[in-house]
Amino acid sequence: MTIQEGNNEVDLNAPYLLEYDECKVDLSIVVPCYNETKRFPRTFDETYTYIKRLKKEKNITVEMVLVNDGSRDST
Repeated sequence: MTIQEGNNEVDLNAPYLLEYDECKVDLSIVVPCYNETKRFPRTFDETYTYIKRLKKEKNITVEMVLVNDGSRDST
C-alpha cells in the first residue's frame, strides 16, 4: 500500500504479523486516518513498531485496523 505525501509516494508495505492459521487476536488497535496524509506515515511506523514489540515481549497477537471514511486528501 502506498500513500501520497506532498510530492512523495510513501510505501507502507508491512509483513503480516498473523499467520493464516492464527485466528485469535489478543489486542486490536484501531487507528483513525481521516485526512491524515502528513501524519499517517509516522503514526503507522510508530504503531507498527509497538505492535512488533508487544508480540515479541508479551507473546500476544495484535492487529492494527486502519479506518478511513472518505478522506479528501490522499490518505
